Amino acid sequence: MKFIKSLYKSIETALHTNKKIQKLKKKYPKIIFFLKNRTDKTKFTGLLFTILSIIFIYVFLLFVGAVESFITSGVITSVDFRVNALFYTFRDNILINLFTWITLLGESITVIFFTILVSLFLWLNHKRWKIVSLWFTVICSGGFTFVAKLFFQRPRPTNAVFLETSNSFPSGHATISIAFYGFLTYLAVRKIKNKKYQILAILIGILLIILIGLSRLYLGVHYVSDVWTGYLIGSMCLIIGITITEWKIFSSKTTFEEKKILKNYRKIIIIGLFSVASIFYIVYGLSHKPEFISKTSNIFEFNL
Repeated sequence: MKFIKSLYKSIETALHTNKKIQKLKKKYPKIIFFLKNRTDKTKFTGLLFTILSIIFIYVFLLFVGAVESFITSGVITSVDFRVNALFYTFRDNILINLFTWITLLGESITVIFFTILVSLFLWLNHKRWKIVSLWFTVICSGGFTFVAKLFFQRPRPTNAVFLETSNSFPSGHATISIAFYGFLTYLAVRKIKNKKYQILAILIGILLIILIGLSRLYLGVHYVSDVWTGYLIGSMCLIIGITITEWKIFSSKTTFEEKKILKNYRKIIIIGLFSVASIFYIVYGLSHKPEFISKTSNIFEFNL
């Protein structure tokens, strides 16, 4: 990062001192003014919005490519059956048990309950406007997936571990995992000041999202293209949610009330909410009884 920053400053200095660049500035002042505004760090419509827009367009193009490949039965769909057969070969009852617990983290009920707890934490810490962005991201991912499933009507893989009643394309678990846990990671990085802990939070978030997607593949309830497209849809919703949050940060004046976090009770609140989330996750997991259909799960017992 230090090298990139140094390189960026060197290029910036070189551009300011270059005679040809100075001539272009005089010849095309409007274009230069536009580009300058797009790289302004002090405005929301500057560098931050430019980066978010570029990422969104890139993810959207990837999504279009994935959908096109699915419709035309391109390369990505030919990979689906090979990967599905590969995971089926390595299917094991112990790993089925493990990945079933992991996949519960992407269940709609789990994510909604966790979202309520996070909303409660934000409300108590006077960050209530972030609740809107959080719920928008979650609802956007869920709504988009619901419509896409109805439109594409793709059947589930035939060698799935347990029965799923909804359509296969795209994966709702993958979509909502990157939307919710991605936004949670964003909030954590925004709050944490130490860069090492920021990187750690990002790595944990990425690992969790990957594991949820991997669980859907291992359990045979989705194809690779389902999970990949779900990640792309979730990413688009996440980018929009982050954009709304950053716009609010730039446009609103921070008051003492917004800065005030219940310091004396914050740790107690975090531990309390985390405990509630853990208890819910365990109870829901133990009470969740999927209808197993795969031969590999005949002796499977759904225990903690």
